[in-house]
Amino acid sequence: MRLVIPILLNCALVLVIYLTDKYTAAKKLPYMAKQIIIGLLFGGVSIFASSCGVEWLGTTINVRDAAPLSAGLIFGAPAGIISGLIGGLYRWFSVYWGGGMYTRLACSIATVLAGFMAAGLRKLIFDNKKTTWSYGICIAVVCEVIHMVLIFLTNMDNSSQAFEFVKGATVPMMLGNSVAVGVSIILVSLVSHERFFRKKTSEGIAHTFQRRLLSCIVVAYLITSTFSLILQDRMAQIETQEVFTVAINDVEAAVIEKSNHQLLEIAEQVRQEYEKDPTVSLSGLAEQFEIEEINVVDSDGLVINSTEAEFIGSYDMNSKAQSKEFVDMLKVQDSFVQEYSPRGNDGSVWRKYAAVNLTDGGFILTSSK
Repeated sequence: MRLVIPILLNCALVLVIYLTDKYTAAKKLPYMAKQIIIGLLFGGVSIFASSCGVEWLGTTINVRDAAPLSAGLIFGAPAGIISGLIGGLYRWFSVYWGGGMYTRLACSIATVLAGFMAAGLRKLIFDNKKTTWSYGICIAVVCEVIHMVLIFLTNMDNSSQAFEFVKGATVPMMLGNSVAVGVSIILVSLVSHERFFRKKTSEGIAHTFQRRLLSCIVVAYLITSTFSLILQDRMAQIETQEVFTVAINDVEAAVIEKSNHQLLEIAEQVRQEYEKDPTVSLSGLAEQFEIEEINVVDSDGLVINSTEAEFIGSYDMNSKAQSKEFVDMLKVQDSFVQEYSPRGNDGSVWRKYAAVNLTDGGFILTSSK
């Protein structure tokens, strides 16, 4: 329903402007004055369509492009350009009041391009006359294809998400914009009593149009092929990087788990030896188990014995965040392994510590080499 409202507004504005220009004194206004007014009005419709859409993946599915297409194809090239610029600029700045950031650049360019496309086609292909409804629908579809391509090209660093958005947005945006443009042209044809299908005026014009159409198809094919190659290459790179990243993360997690387990086993063996004989040499135990450091900490967090002489009786584990983590963690669990990090009393020394609780209170703290 949110897409229907701007479609109806676009069609109604086309009909009102056409009737006003044909049956009121407004038809006497200078050409450029009328083009500016029409451009501003359709620019307003483009703005309204931007804010009246359906939310999808952080952006909005809408029929914003229909306004500059209708203005340019039905009323004149300047009107199409003006409305496209207004709609594009609004889309660019709409992120400051809730507009989607993900397709900001693509949607802004596409709306401006829709205005210039309508202006160029009216001038170069349709001899500055209103096109038929069938061509209008085709042009709207092509415009939305370009819109989707721009979404891909402006989000190549995240092509997977871009693909998901395009897959969901392409059909509704094509239908919405083509219906808005096609119905608008049909309404004008009905009130002006034109034929729905125009007859060919001469073979020369038909051949000229066919050649130009063929050129457009060839250019579109080349652009699409180039884009497909770039997209496939980028997606292959992303998939390969994701595979390597997952594999490296798995290996890293396995190594850390193994290291933690081994260090805890050593800490447990040191605890057993210490509790058998509290007078045992900690330096001897460190050499025996091939570890760097052993500390005995009492229940208050004070180091009472250590392989590091300067710690004994002077270092409080609660004094630094790195060492206090052991005091806090061992209140709620029997053992704890800390990540490789700077030592609390000397940030230039990096160690990996493991600790286990002692039976009579306090804990044993060991570090690997």
